[in-house]
Amino acid sequence: MDVQLLPSMLHAKTFVLDDALALGGSTNLDLRSLLVNHEASVVFYAPSDVAWMAAWIEALRGEARAFVPVAPTFAEDLAEGLLLTLAFQL
Repeated sequence: MDVQLLPSMLHAKTFVLDDALALGGSTNLDLRSLLVNHEASVVFYAPSDVAWMAAWIEALRGEARAFVPVAPTFAEDLAEGLLLTLAFQL
């Protein structure tokens, strides 16, 4: 898997599958977003729309840089674990 990061935040989530289907929207794939929040995505089937989405993604890739993961410190790991125990209540 190739993960790329843009220099600034982009909230849109997009996905193109085999130049046959594209999705775009704000839906996050986590329990809170799927069950509590009201977010939306659009499915594109028309070849011209799928090609437009693929071209937009490729244009953004020109601004992106490769993501290099760094293991969290013990304190960061502990803080994230504590936060996750409370996050479902937000």
